[in-house]
Amino acid sequence: CDWKNGFGFKGVLCNDDETMIRALSLSFNELNGTFPNEVFLLTNLEKLGFMENPDLKGSLPGTLIGNLTRLTALDFFDTHFTGTMPTQIGELLSLESLQLDGTPINGTIPSEIGQLANLDSISLSGSSISGPLPSEIGRLANLESIFLDGSKISGTIPSELAKLNWLRKVVLEGTKLIGNLDPIFCREILHDNMDKLSSNCNADNLAEESSLPLVSCSCCSDCCDADGRNCEERRSDAIVPCVYGNCTYCGNRRFVGSCQECIDLTVP
Repeated sequence: CDWKNGFGFKGVLCNDDETMIRALSLSFNELNGTFPNEVFLLTNLEKLGFMENPDLKGSLPGTLIGNLTRLTALDFFDTHFTGTMPTQIGELLSLESLQLDGTPINGTIPSEIGQLANLDSISLSGSSISGPLPSEIGRLANLESIFLDGSKISGTIPSELAKLNWLRKVVLEGTKLIGNLDPIFCREILHDNMDKLSSNCNADNLAEESSLPLVSCSCCSDCCDADGRNCEERRSDAIVPCVYGNCTYCGNRRFVGSCQECIDLTVP
C-alpha cells in the first residue's frame, strides 16, 4: 500500500495491516486535472498534503469534508482550489494545521473555525479569502501561528485574539485589517515569546479623516505600507504602554489610563 513520491517521502501511507490509507502526501508532484472528491470519503485520513501543485483544480466540498474527523493536516498551498471554505470545516475536530495559501479560494472564514480546539496553525497568505476575521478564532487556545499576509481579509482586528497566549507568529501585512494591536499582542506574556508580528503599521499608512494610523502597533517586529511592502523592523525590547492618541482603541471599547480599565463607547 505504501509508496514514495519523487522526493523519497511516502506519498501514500497506510496502516500496519495495509487495509486503510492514513495519509496522502503528494506535494511537488506537478499534478494536474481535477482533485477527486472521493478522497474525502477516506474517513481514516490523518493528512492531506498537496502543496505546490499549481495546476491541480478542486474545491472543499461541504457535504463531504466533515467525514475527515481524524484529519490533522489539510494542505492545499499553491494549488488551483476554488470555491469557499465550507462551514463543515468546523467538524474536523482533530485538525492541527490548515494551509490554503496562494489559492483562489474565496468567501469568508466561517465562524465554525472556532470549534477546532487542536488547531495550532492557520495559513491563508495570498489567498482570495475576504471579509472579517471571525472573533471565534479567540477560542483556539492552542493556536501558535496566523499567516494572513496578502489576503483580502478586512475589518477590525478582533480583541478576542488577546486570549491566545501561545501565539508565536502573526503575519498581517498586505491585508485590509485595521485597529490597534497593542492591547491584543503587546502584552508581556506574548511579547517575550513572539517570533514575528507584522502588520500595515507604517506611520505613513494613515486614515484619511485623521492623523491616526489605520493599524497601530508598538511592539510589531515589522511595520509595512498598506500594500504590505516596504517593511521596516521596528520592535524594541521594551514593553510600550498601550497608547493610541489619548487612549487605546479596541473595537467599540477604549482603554482609559491603562490597558486594564475601559469604557464602552456604545453606551451613551
